[in-house]
Amino acid sequence: MAAVNVPQLVSPSGGQPARPQLVLLQGGRADARTVDAHVYARRRLVAVALAILAIVAVLIAAQRLSTAGVPDTTDGGVVSTEAIGSAVHVVQPGETLWDIARAIAPEADPRVVVAMLIERNGDAPLQAGQRLELP
Repeated sequence: MAAVNVPQLVSPSGGQPARPQLVLLQGGRADARTVDAHVYARRRLVAVALAILAIVAVLIAAQRLSTAGVPDTTDGGVVSTEAIGSAVHVVQPGETLWDIARAIAPEADPRVVVAMLIERNGDAPLQAGQRLELP
């Protein structure tokens, strides 16, 4: 049984009015909540999971910040790099110089644009993923 603090009225000798006094009962400490080992294991597991989640969130944020200034090439592979002063085209699978010439200068004669692309990048066959410097 737990120790309970019970106020007792103790009347000192001499007929004076009784005043409350604290009397401790025997029985040891109050019931402490004991936690089993599986509860500690569960708490550790939750703490590790939260730490891993925080690390993943930091890594995702860092990756997004590192690619924040990189232009998207999903719109046909044309990337304009004004800071460098030239434009680059990433060759897509199945794409030819003629397709690229028509895409970058639809109003111009494609023969002239193809000749300019060959002059800038050489006459080697195109490979998917190759970066072509545009005229």
